[in-house]
Amino acid sequence: MAGSCQVIIKLVPWGSEIICKVKEFGRSHQQKRFELDKQQVLGELKSFLDNIMEMAVEGGYIAFEDKDEFMHPLLRLDANIKERKIC
Repeated sequence: MAGSCQVIIKLVPWGSEIICKVKEFGRSHQQKRFELDKQQVLGELKSFLDNIMEMAVEGGYIAFEDKDEFMHPLLRLDANIKERKIC
């Protein structure tokens, strides 16, 4: 009999880092904590969201214009982050 497992991931901003808390529930309960680079996490999340939105466009669920409108605030966020790094 295969066991089931539930995983909860919490991402908490902390200065220039993201604290990642991973809780696993199933036959046993485990909790792990990681300190991650904020810029890398934000970049990976943006890339993941962009891929999901692209699949939605390709599947006919949303129009390209809707994807573009939805992703536009993230492009501004990227510009602000890069601007802060330069200063």
